[in-house]
Amino acid sequence: MGEVNITIGGRSFKLGCDDGEEQHLLVLAEHLGKHVEILRANIGQSGDEQLYLMAGLMVCDELWDSRIANDKLEEKLKARIISPDQVEILPPEARPVRQAGMAGVAGKAGVASGQKPARAPAGRPAAGPARAAPPKPVAKQT
Repeated sequence: MGEVNITIGGRSFKLGCDDGEEQHLLVLAEHLGKHVEILRANIGQSGDEQLYLMAGLMVCDELWDSRIANDKLEEKLKARIISPDQVEILPPEARPVRQAGMAGVAGKAGVASGQKPARAPAGRPAAGPARAAPPKPVAKQT
């Protein structure tokens, strides 16, 4: 089992991970750390727990938007608005995940190579609210 030392918001954490996943965990921690720094710059010094929670929610919002975009691409692919050949020109993160009857497309999307496709929980709505600009974090000092 691998171990990684990460630093987010000036605090260090020692985390365990599967062997070979260390670099990926460092990239994820860097992404979360950028959100923490943006929040700290926008709202000033706040409790670490609150900053980490808000940064985590911002990352979840990015994931939510990506899932909605992926769902729309899957609908277009099913309706043949775009052809399987056109899927290859999409960046890997925008390609649809493997589904029954789409084995040829899924192999090109990277799922067959061992990537785990991100799937939405069964109860989530089909689409989220549209937003014009990134949310502005609001922190309440306690």
